[in-house]
Amino acid sequence: RGHWTEPRLFQPLDASGDCPAFSPDGQRLFFIAQGPSSGDRAGRRKENIWVSDRSGDGWADPTPLPQVINSLDLHWQISVDRHGSLYFGVWKVDPVTDRTLEHDIYVSKPDGGGYAPPVKLGREINDPAYRQYSPYVSPGGEYVVFTRTSKTPPFRTTIQISFSNAAGGWSASRDLSEIIGMPASNATVTRDGKFLFFLKAGLEVYWMDATFIGGMRAN
Repeated sequence: RGHWTEPRLFQPLDASGDCPAFSPDGQRLFFIAQGPSSGDRAGRRKENIWVSDRSGDGWADPTPLPQVINSLDLHWQISVDRHGSLYFGVWKVDPVTDRTLEHDIYVSKPDGGGYAPPVKLGREINDPAYRQYSPYVSPGGEYVVFTRTSKTPPFRTTIQISFSNAAGGWSASRDLSEIIGMPASNATVTRDGKFLFFLKAGLEVYWMDATFIGGMRAN
């Protein structure tokens, strides 16, 4: 009690699996892995989103999401709300110069048995002066926590939060740096909303009380 066990490889992921994210009901596991045969710019293999469904006491073999999502250049964290809406980062790079053209957050909503074409979130979240990535959406879709990095030196990185509104949009994002108190990125919140986990300087995992989020929404 009060200690973590030694980590071990979680099935159905293999060593190439990255950025795992459970659906709020715990019945689906989404993750990023390189496709078995897809080529990418400069000979790099493309990252795709895969999903595995809980089956009895284990997990079914993972399958890639449809091309309406995996045709995009994906990178880093995934999150899904209880309605099945999938939030993820898109990283578009010029194939000739390898220069980043876009680094923003998209959402794809359920559409029948599949997914609707992904839609880029508005400027409240995707500020053109910055790069946005690694979204976490709350189970009910009330808020999105994400990472934002400036495009010019000194490349300041912050964790931001944006709240949904009655019109179906999002509030202007708010910087959580003063609350967190250290350089941080890649945040996620436990399903009960009690704890916020994040990376310090991209290296160490930290956690803190997350109940402040409810107070921010009320204000």
